[in-house]
Amino acid sequence: MKPTMTTADIAALAGVTRRHATGQIVKRPGFPAPCINASQRLRAWPTAKVLAYFRDIGKKIGAPDANSL
Repeated sequence: MKPTMTTADIAALAGVTRRHATGQIVKRPGFPAPCINASQRLRAWPTAKVLAYFRDIGKKIGAPDANSL
């Protein structure tokens, strides 16, 4: 598992489009702050914090494929 997740990774995990992840999910109150924030297109979040966020809100997620993250 990678230490960070891109918006594409978050979208795949949540089962939504990258556009939805960028425009909605990462802007929610309580969503972890990005650990890399070079620009709107170049951001990354700590994987452990993203997984904890989804667990805390009760989002059912499958175990991420180690090869895809």
